[in-house]
Amino acid sequence: LIGFLFIFSLSIIVAAGMQMKEFSDNKRTETILDFGDSLKKEIDLASVVKNGYMREIYLPDKIDSSINYTIMTKNSTLIINTENYEFVAIITKTQGNLTKGFNTIKKVNNLVIIQND
Repeated sequence: LIGFLFIFSLSIIVAAGMQMKEFSDNKRTETILDFGDSLKKEIDLASVVKNGYMREIYLPDKIDSSINYTIMTKNSTLIINTENYEFVAIITKTQGNLTKGFNTIKKVNNLVIIQND
């Protein structure tokens, strides 16, 4: 009886641990999606406003203070890579690349330009 209760308790603990890990992974994925969507919206906004638009944005070293990432724009595509996830979104053609730190997004002569500070 004691052995059965031990195995039963252990299986409940393992199942709870697996649920917590899945919840944590889903939360991290959602955080990365939100981060990528906000950057896509910034670039999309710059593409539809009038020439002369300028906005400075800051990209942190880590997403949500805990997720390491790399970012690049290539062939009208925004790509954010993390250890376990890749965010890809189609964006307006831009000149320049987003980098960690301060970035300025401008619209000059109907072209979206990204400059790093």
